[in-house]
Amino acid sequence: MVYNTAMTNNSNTNKRRTMKLSEVNITATNGNDGIRVETTTDAYRVIWIDERFGNAHLDSYIKQFGDVDVEYDAEDNVYRVAAFKEQRDSYCAAKAESCRRWGSN
Repeated sequence: MVYNTAMTNNSNTNKRRTMKLSEVNITATNGNDGIRVETTTDAYRVIWIDERFGNAHLDSYIKQFGDVDVEYDAEDNVYRVAAFKEQRDSYCAAKAESCRRWGSN
């Protein structure tokens, strides 16, 4: 797995080490090694540089969600998006209630 050091090497003086997603140094060239970024649900979007299509995955994410501020969570190896927290929490609560009521597979 390619380790992305963009957040640990970030010279940003912000204690939370936030940066725009477009500023993250994405070096992976396949989905297995790509970076994981939170969405507005409980899903992650995996982003990598495609050999044929370049930044298509990054461009698609930014088109859908905007060039969001991200913070790297080394423990879970994911880029967190604080701006989505309320919407994500609401989605997860509704999903949990649906699973409680109807069961889950």
